[in-house]
Amino acid sequence: MTIEEVKVEVVTDDDKKHIFCKKSSFKKKNRTFLLTIMSCMLFISLTAFIVVSAITGLWHPMWTLILFGTVVESIFECILKKRIVRFAYPSLIIGLYVMISHFTGLWHPLWVLFLTIPVFYTTAIRIDALVFKNRIEKGDL
Repeated sequence: MTIEEVKVEVVTDDDKKHIFCKKSSFKKKNRTFLLTIMSCMLFISLTAFIVVSAITGLWHPMWTLILFGTVVESIFECILKKRIVRFAYPSLIIGLYVMISHFTGLWHPLWVLFLTIPVFYTTAIRIDALVFKNRIEKGDL
């Protein structure tokens, strides 16, 4: 594990202040935990896909169960890395779109769900920036 110095610029009204903070790479323990979660979720979602599809005979819409495994894994990644932007929102939207549209037949009006993707990431980036700024001010970084 290496520790590198990152130059963070905090701009105030009249002058610029330069803050140097230590940025450690993602901890090995967290990385191992995340890889374990990813492996388990892949196994669980593939098993759920095969079992549910075999029982119901609906192979086409059930492949979206695999996408929900990535969504659960990305929730853990958001928590560990403390960044909302890491959430796999497109996977969630694709899964919801295919599942709901297949069972309700409302393919046309539900495409509007895809318009929420840029809204989510625009909002998430701003929230992450505010959290990062607060962490710098508190010296928590």
